[in-house]
Amino acid sequence: MIRAKKLFNEMNRDFTGPKFYAESIFNYLNRSARLESKRIRDLLEQWFERFPSENQDVLRARIRSKDDRQHLGAFYELYLHELFSKSGFNVEIHPAVNNKTTHPDFRVLKDGKPLLYLEATLAALSDKDMSAKAREEQVYDAINRMKLPNFFIRVKVRGAPTTNPPGAKMRSFLENKLSNLDPNMVTKQLEQGDLEALPSWNWKHNDWQVNFSPIPKKPEARGKPGVRPIGLQMQSRWHTPHIGIRDSIRDKATKYGELDLPYIVAINVTDEFGVDESDICNALFGEEQITAIFLGNNLIDQKPNRKAKRCLV
Repeated sequence: MIRAKKLFNEMNRDFTGPKFYAESIFNYLNRSARLESKRIRDLLEQWFERFPSENQDVLRARIRSKDDRQHLGAFYELYLHELFSKSGFNVEIHPAVNNKTTHPDFRVLKDGKPLLYLEATLAALSDKDMSAKAREEQVYDAINRMKLPNFFIRVKVRGAPTTNPPGAKMRSFLENKLSNLDPNMVTKQLEQGDLEALPSWNWKHNDWQVNFSPIPKKPEARGKPGVRPIGLQMQSRWHTPHIGIRDSIRDKATKYGELDLPYIVAINVTDEFGVDESDICNALFGEEQITAIFLGNNLIDQKPNRKAKRCLV
């Protein structure tokens, strides 16, 4: 009897802590003993069992990838397959089109009649941005390995590192700054003002600027083991999910040539700050701008429009 493959390992789990910053999504889900993680594993295993067996191996390898983009892309395909199947459609995996070596993800049928081709893709970070994010996350994990009995750390970030920041030096820098702080005195400062009234220290590495502030723990929480030091994380950077959406559409729009059925590109935007209607319009119709008309030094007219060269439709 051939045993069906599983997405996740069958093993005893006892880790109930949070995910490490630099840890892959799959690795955390695979080892976490939390009830929420178990529910996710169980649901994904159900979906995977209903995915065509001849296509399971490739999907399983991508779900288990250490690259979160591969993991999330495979999850999205699994989700769409389940969504259309549960909605009463038949779904063919990687149908052949136009004698090409590449294939759309799905052909969707209803009562045996082909309706459309469906391509699932992500608006995800570039390799460069993923590398910068990984470097940041390794530093956050290094900070979270510190033992700080009296304080949490607020971290405000501007920019992104282009090379690996020296995590050990940063920890030493923080330990030195915190060693002479009285949590009761800092609490009084906080009660008299707000977060901006806290002591703060700046650290710079390449174009990555980090500001640290201590947040005193409540007396009853001081010295508790197993509590991560980073208590508040803030980032300052341009929010441009429309670029990822636009690039994803351009990459997939004409990939398979002229097709005999409608072709839908389904994009999952993984930006941590989300996406709204304005971002979608910026991707499709060009970025919003203001055109100003001057006569000499006098502004005579201004009107909103879009950067036409960057539009898709």
